[in-house]
Parts: sequence; C-alpha cells; structure tokens
Amino acid sequence: MSDLDPALRRQGFTLIEVIVALLIFGLAFAVVARIIQTGVLQSGRAEAMTRATLLARSQLARIGVDVPVAEGELDGEAGEGFHWQIVIRPAVLEGDRGDQTDGSNQQPKILPYQVEVTVAWGAGGPAEAVTLTSLRLAAAEPAR
Repeated sequence: MSDLDPALRRQGFTLIEVIVALLIFGLAFAVVARIIQTGVLQSGRAEAMTRATLLARSQLARIGVDVPVAEGELDGEAGEGFHWQIVIRPAVLEGDRGDQTDGSNQQPKILPYQVEVTVAWGAGGPAEAVTLTSLRLAAAEPAR
C-alpha cells in the first residue's frame, strides 16, 4: 500500500469525516423538526383562540335577544371542549349621577349592565380562556 500515489489514497472520505457529516445532518434535522412542531402547535392554539373568540362574540350577541338583560349568570358547553359562561351585573359608570330620570320620580328609566362572556377550553379541564366584556342597556322595571 505504501507504493500508491498519495493523490490516489485521498480520493474517498475517511470514516471520521462521514461520522461528522452525519452528526451535523442529524442536529440540523432535529432543529428543523422542532421548528415545524412548534409551528403546528402554535397554529392549533391560534385556531382554538379564533374559535373561542367567535363563540364568545356569538354569546355576547345573544344578550338582549335570547338572554334578557338582567343580573345573573348562565353557562353551558359548546362541544369540542369549549365551555362558555355569561355574567351580567349592574354597571357603575364613571360620573354616574342618576341623570337618566324622567323628572317625576328618581327611578332611572335606563340601567346599564356589564356583560362578561368567558369561553374556556383545554385538555384535562379549561386551561385557556377568552373573555369579552361589553355594556348593555335595559329599561328599568317600574317601582311597585
């Protein structure tokens, strides 16, 4: 073997060079796989957040139509792990002086209510949630 020309002996790769190349390829593949996995997980989370927001907006639109504007709580399941809750309570507005009276008595004609809709979801119990808050006006019930 020693009588071979040195140029002919260097035509192939050594075992160490092949192992180093495979190690670099393996590390690069692991990094790319992790990036793809993170992207898929974030995409799923964004989809769930969008669905929860649309469900919360839908529940908020029901207030005053299907659900009366009155103090109280409602909740329910929307399927696929989504749970919604509506909380309606009287709102206290900044600078509220009771100016909504008709002059004959001190009972306000219109009362503001704070409506809070929360949609929660997650595996093994609600782990994430979206909450939307709005104000709704309702006619005051006449004094008895």
